[in-house]
Amino acid sequence: MADLGLHIVTIDYNEECIQLVKNKLQGYKNIQYIVNKELDVPVQVCSIDCIVACESLFYLGKEDESILFANLIKRLKPRGILYADYRAEDDHLLEKGEQIEKNHIQSDETEGHYKYYKKR
Repeated sequence: MADLGLHIVTIDYNEECIQLVKNKLQGYKNIQYIVNKELDVPVQVCSIDCIVACESLFYLGKEDESILFANLIKRLKPRGILYADYRAEDDHLLEKGEQIEKNHIQSDETEGHYKYYKKR
């Protein structure tokens, strides 16, 4: 997407992750980096054509996920696209977790974060 000249906004709650992305995408002038630890998204309402969340929302619980999705959808332009994926059932950490509610498995395997896995 950066190669296409699109304006890209990257948002993460972890400053180290933002720095990794900055290092990987050096040289692109069309990328904005935001550290955000809140469920509210610090981007203007109705300003985004496409939101891509690849394996980035798995740490949210069901209630927080609903709040975040509502906030993301508000940021989309009319006919905008929201694409999100989650960890799969064949993820090696899935079996190490504890089922905390239907379709949610909690695991604290990585750096003290809780991860939620959607089971089909």
